[in-house]
Amino acid sequence: MSADPIPTTSRLRSLDAARGFAIVGMVAANTSRAVKQAFPSGDPHQTLLHARWVGVHFADIVFPLFLFFVGIAIALSMENRRDQPIPWRRLLVRTLLLIVLGQGVNSISLLGSPAGTPLAINGTLQRIGVVYFVAVPIFLRTTDAVRIGLCATVLLAYGAALEWLPFPGVGPADLLERNLNIAAWVDLTILGESRMVPDANGIPTWSAGGLLSLPSTAVIALVGTLAGGWILRQREDPQRLALGMIGIGVTTLVAGSVWGTVHPMVKQIWTGSFVLHTSGVGLIVMAFFYAAIERKDSQGRLVHALEIMGRNSITAYLVHVLAVIVATVGLRGAYAVLTDVLSPQVATLGIILALLAMVFAPTWWMNRRGFAVRV
Repeated sequence: MSADPIPTTSRLRSLDAARGFAIVGMVAANTSRAVKQAFPSGDPHQTLLHARWVGVHFADIVFPLFLFFVGIAIALSMENRRDQPIPWRRLLVRTLLLIVLGQGVNSISLLGSPAGTPLAINGTLQRIGVVYFVAVPIFLRTTDAVRIGLCATVLLAYGAALEWLPFPGVGPADLLERNLNIAAWVDLTILGESRMVPDANGIPTWSAGGLLSLPSTAVIALVGTLAGGWILRQREDPQRLALGMIGIGVTTLVAGSVWGTVHPMVKQIWTGSFVLHTSGVGLIVMAFFYAAIERKDSQGRLVHALEIMGRNSITAYLVHVLAVIVATVGLRGAYAVLTDVLSPQVATLGIILALLAMVFAPTWWMNRRGFAVRV
């Protein structure tokens, strides 16, 4: 991990702003979850909380957006390296750094948890690291057509496994029932009962995010590499590019929603319908920022603030973890005062804005000094 000067050329401002938007969403979702868990009167708006199992809330879209933008960044930064050897050492170092940082985040998150709570081995940064390690070689050695075929194969194969393979020792899979599927069984088998805590029927009561879902998760980044390639080829015509991404995005989003009527959208195990749906959202969001910034050259303060957080997204993520802990410990009194005069939903927004200020301050300082933390 290093602090490098921010390049002054060849940056895609819209990608920085889109990443900043994902950071804002992550702060909103994680703060809302913390408020719900830590404050007696906590009652955030439901869309800012993750769906318990089936369904897609705003909070469920945030992390897939980040992975989608990782894919775009891969395409933009490595298109000119296709004829070079795959940088395995660099990939491994970056992946290990993200995993170590992720475990550090998990350790910090244990503060205030009940005694005996096991340290999780999965998390946002860990999954980003693994997806990055997988996506870069595939991008460097495949064409768009091959990646599209690979994505379709992964989603269909994973969907078939979730639908048709039973939960050994329990019975047939049912994706409408929490953790009654082969992905949960794999987690239980590898991670053990102490982490997954099975109920009387042997079904885990906690979800590990699905080790079996890693290839499905990587599909989102691979779709992002497709979008990144389109951006490189169509940058001279930003209006056509934005309209094309919106059209493909809407088609993909609708396809995921239709598939979701028979193959439920479940973020915790990254079902194919969920991945397809959120990939469509990623295309639409990126098209919006691309049209607003690259075509219209937007220079507003909000856009600039999003760019600042997007340029230092790793710093913003790490700071937000600490900020959420500060909020749950130090802002209870403030939240109680707010709920005396405002609804719990509006009061939660006040806490979210306070945390965003905590996250923005160090990224603004680093941007002012011209540095960004790279992993």
